[in-house]
Amino acid sequence: MVYLLNYREGEFINIQNPVAIIGSNKDFILEMQIDEYDIMKISLGQKVLVTMDSYKGKVFEAKITKINPIMNQRSKTFLVESEFVQKPENYILI
Repeated sequence: MVYLLNYREGEFINIQNPVAIIGSNKDFILEMQIDEYDIMKISLGQKVLVTMDSYKGKVFEAKITKINPIMNQRSKTFLVESEFVQKPENYILI
């Protein structure tokens, strides 16, 4: 599924920027920014507890699926991805 088109027809495309954002409409990917001091505490498959404003008072379990080894120099963080173990109820897929 195409989630975002970054350019319109006729616009100049820069090879360093994505043309579009695509992905599955069946799964959510949670992106987290982990501080450089805490990244050593993170491992693949690790359990993550997630809260969301749209599901007040509920805690969801996820697991870490990807750790990006490159640190963002501005924020001094690493990008970590996780997936829900059990998806939230009644979430809407476009």
